[in-house]
Amino acid sequence: MNDQKNIPQLWELTYKDIDNDIRFSVYADTLAYDCEGDRKLLTAVRFGGYPEQVRAMADAIYGGGEVCMDYGDRLLFFQGLRKRYRQLFTNDGIYMEAVLVVENDLQQPSDGNEDNEKEKKQLWRTVYLYCDKDSGEQLFEQIDTAVSVPLIPEFRDYVIAEMKRRNYLAKLEMISSHAQFDVWKLLMSKDEQNIIEIVEHGLETGQISIPGECTEANAFEKVTSVSAYLNRFGKSIAGKIQGQFMPLFDPSKESVSKEILEVNAYIQEQAGYGLYDAQLAVSEAIMRSLRKNKTALHGHCHKKILFFEMPENQDFSGIPIIWKKFSMATAVSV
Repeated sequence: MNDQKNIPQLWELTYKDIDNDIRFSVYADTLAYDCEGDRKLLTAVRFGGYPEQVRAMADAIYGGGEVCMDYGDRLLFFQGLRKRYRQLFTNDGIYMEAVLVVENDLQQPSDGNEDNEKEKKQLWRTVYLYCDKDSGEQLFEQIDTAVSVPLIPEFRDYVIAEMKRRNYLAKLEMISSHAQFDVWKLLMSKDEQNIIEIVEHGLETGQISIPGECTEANAFEKVTSVSAYLNRFGKSIAGKIQGQFMPLFDPSKESVSKEILEVNAYIQEQAGYGLYDAQLAVSEAIMRSLRKNKTALHGHCHKKILFFEMPENQDFSGIPIIWKKFSMATAVSV
C-alpha cells in the first residue's frame, strides 16, 4: 500500500488542431501556471510518453499553442508562451520525458485593456523564480539575483513580506502530487523603482539595517534613498561581498602569469598597444577557470555573456603558444 501511495499521479495533457485534424496526448505529473485574466499561462511542466508525441507536445507548447489537461472532474486549458522555454529531454528505452521551464524575459500580464497594453509592457516586467519548496532562503537568493538593488541576507524577512504585501511577489499555482519546488512571480517596474521604494521604506522606518553599522540611534536619519544608503554603507556591503566570494584572481595580491604576459606582448606587437590592467586580470581569471573547469563565463560590459570552452581532452599547458595567443587575443577583444 505504501508503494502505491508514492506513485506520482499522472494527468493526460492533449493538444488539438481541429483545422489540420491533429491530436496527440502525453501524461504530465507536474505543472505550474500563472494567471492572466481568464488565461492560464504555462510556466513549467514535466510530461512523458512516446518520443514522437513528447517532441510534438514540446513543439506545440514552445510555439505558443494551447493544451488541455483532463483534471478529473473538469478540463483545464493552458496557454504556451511562444519561444520562451528552456527544454530538457531524457530517454529511457522507448519512453521519453520532457521538462519545459519559462526563461525570464520582458513581460507584463494583461488586464484585457488593449489601449494600455503597449504602455504597460514598457513599465513592467515579470520574472519567474524557482526554488526549493518552502525555502525562504533560496527565494531571497533568487530575488537578489534578479534585481540590481543591493540586498543583504539581513533584509530577507522584511523584503519578502513587503513584496507580498504590495502584490509584487506571489507563489504560482501548481498541479503536482510530489513537487519539491515552488515557482514565484516577481513584478518589477521600470528601473526597479518599486523594489527601490521597498528598501527605502525599510530604511526610513528602521525595519531594516546593516548589522554592526547602526550603533547610534540616529544612524539612519539622513538615509532617505538607496543612493544615500550606498553612500553611507557602501563600504560595509562591499566588505561583506568580498568576504563571501573568493576571486579567481586578485591583482592586488598576485601577479599575472607568464602565459598572459606572452599574450599581451603578442597583442602589443600586432596591434601597437597592450591590454589594460583590468583586461589582464580578466584574462588571467578566464585562463584559471579554463584550467580548472574546462569552461568559463565572462559578463561583458555591453550586457553580453561570453562563453569559453577548452578543446576536448586538452589542458592549457599542452596547447601551442600560437593557439593561446589567438584564443586569448580573441577573448579580450570580443
